[in-house]
Amino acid sequence: MDYIELTKIDLEIERKLLAKYRRQLECLPNYNMVCKQIRGKTCYYLREKGSDLQTYISNEDNKLIMDIKLKHFLEKAIPILESNIRLQEKLYKSYCRYDNESINALLPKVYQETKTYYSTPDTYKNLCNNAMHRTSFGLNVRSKSEALIAELLYAHDINFKYELPLWLKETDDILIHPDFTITTKSGTFYWEHMGMMSVPEYRDKASKRISLYASNGITIPDNLIVTMDTSDGLINMMTIKAMINSLLI
Repeated sequence: MDYIELTKIDLEIERKLLAKYRRQLECLPNYNMVCKQIRGKTCYYLREKGSDLQTYISNEDNKLIMDIKLKHFLEKAIPILESNIRLQEKLYKSYCRYDNESINALLPKVYQETKTYYSTPDTYKNLCNNAMHRTSFGLNVRSKSEALIAELLYAHDINFKYELPLWLKETDDILIHPDFTITTKSGTFYWEHMGMMSVPEYRDKASKRISLYASNGITIPDNLIVTMDTSDGLINMMTIKAMINSLLI
């Protein structure tokens, strides 16, 4: 999730909050008050605007005290929200994304970088609707672990595509989407990161997937990389870095 998306979310929160505060303010008493310490006890008094007249508020009328405090809180909060919304709306309209993909799209075609990190057919876009984690260079992926792997691949200038469709042979042709399809001088590699190996159903599917790769001549360590989270859902970045170093050889 990048800065613009975060700003959009924050704008929505502030707009809803502003509308709520305005509704609340309409229902609150329009009073000022003062408080005094009398024999170690805090006492509250209503104070008329433009007058020194003060009226004691009894302990039984605590709701009135809380309503007056809320009224003054809202009166302070509303202008802050209004100012923030104006500034963020202006920023939202003028801010330019600076990830490689966004800047590349602004260039004349002759200057555009041809290296891509993911495919863009409509079927692929539909598939990735739930890819919620966004890398620093604008790629959406499905998990934090995949985001970390993508960041390292990108940092090492390794050409890869995320969830690129791949047809394999089983009983019939079967379409899968490897996590990463990597192209190097040594050839094409497929990288699968298994993130939920503590779940029996997931573990069973992962095992069948590796067997499917093997039956199609895609094996570890020749052209298949398999990494996984621990049973506690943790990722070992030293292992990931070692895999990436092997691709650079």
